[in-house]
Amino acid sequence: MKVPVGLKPWWILLAVSSLQWGTYFVYDLPATLSVPLQLHLGLSASQFAYLVSALYAAYCIPNTISPFFSGFAVHRYGERSILLATAVSIISGQLIFCLAIQTGVWSVMILGRTLVGLGGEISTVLATNIATRWFRDGQISLALALMTGTWQLGTVTNSILTPRLVQAYGVLCANWIGSALSMGILVLATCQLLTSNAAAGPHVPEKLLATDIQAQVETPSIRQFPRVYWQIVVVAMLGYGATNTFPNSAQRFLASRFYQGDQSAAGSVMGIPHIISCLFLPLFGFLLDHPHWIGNPPSALLLANVLLALVHLSFLSSLSSPVLPLCLLGLALALYSAALWSGLARCVLQADHITPRPQKTHPHSPLPDDPSAPYDSAYGTFTPPHDTGEDTNANKPTPTGEGGVTALGYGIVTSVLNTSTAVVSLLLGLVENAAGFDGLEVVFVGLALAGAVACVSLGRMW
Repeated sequence: MKVPVGLKPWWILLAVSSLQWGTYFVYDLPATLSVPLQLHLGLSASQFAYLVSALYAAYCIPNTISPFFSGFAVHRYGERSILLATAVSIISGQLIFCLAIQTGVWSVMILGRTLVGLGGEISTVLATNIATRWFRDGQISLALALMTGTWQLGTVTNSILTPRLVQAYGVLCANWIGSALSMGILVLATCQLLTSNAAAGPHVPEKLLATDIQAQVETPSIRQFPRVYWQIVVVAMLGYGATNTFPNSAQRFLASRFYQGDQSAAGSVMGIPHIISCLFLPLFGFLLDHPHWIGNPPSALLLANVLLALVHLSFLSSLSSPVLPLCLLGLALALYSAALWSGLARCVLQADHITPRPQKTHPHSPLPDDPSAPYDSAYGTFTPPHDTGEDTNANKPTPTGEGGVTALGYGIVTSVLNTSTAVVSLLLGLVENAAGFDGLEVVFVGLALAGAVACVSLGRMW
């Protein structure tokens, strides 16, 4: 395993992680504003449950399609232009959302969330694509785990900070303060990525990119992805349908079941799973880079789904405290996230690895040819899941997805995840009104068990 040389890859990782920290902070604002927002808007409990579901669905529904085209957009316009467009979409959408809360207009709130979602999910594809390119030749599982952990810190910060801001300054000021904080960090991260040449890949000469590679890399196609990629997409759809939607109602559920309606206390313990997840994600990412220590991604995903089922089954029992299940949930989230993105990275890089090699048109612009040097270009090798690591072509340069192959792979799974989240969010709104919080827990148990079955099939293909 090769280790990225120098500090620049880690600065790039910090920038893409910070970009997503800001997005994930505003993603969970409707849920953490919770009952104070309901009172401000003058809604009944059932009306507010539908509104929260609609706000999360508005974030997700456009992204059932748009991330799918991100690979083609990167191929056509380049990462820099797409990155700038997504930042503008997120910031303008959150500004509209804040103004809509101020005036109490539901439809405008939904419009703002739609714009935030359009920018947020495509920026996630870009962030993952950039990180994959910079760490593809070593420590990719660790890098993606660190990035995912930083995203979850956005949710942790939101769940802890926002209820206290609401208590101190009221729901309107809390919304503005949280939005200003997250959008400020997002702007700084975007500027760092745009000025550091991160989107061009590690040290690729601009002339080479413009004339020899980008002009001749074939348009990415879904036919390039192996069967194992599509199976891991199914696993992701089931798992994220449960994990992404649980926070929508978790604070209200915990406050009602364990804290006599105290939203601040519920918000504090809501941070437990994400804090534990953030602590364990780097460890699990490191171990997945050494599969002889922890096993492969399918076995890790199976264990994570079993843990998820046990957590939600425990919520159906008569517990006196939610702390232990929330700790187990944090472990499950860490293992699930690390294994899922590690497995996806290997699958999309396998598709990239088999892409036809572009032909040079300028022989006077040689490709990097020092096999002993660190990968200081956009070229490298990838070991498919069944390989032993002793690739006979290990010293030959291969494409890196500059034409959008890896972005397409991440875009497809992001579209599927948002489809799952949107559908499950709407389903949970209906179930909550029909069967209460216990009905929600039954849905989560069912999704986790279905995910475990899908992981068994994934393990047979790996």
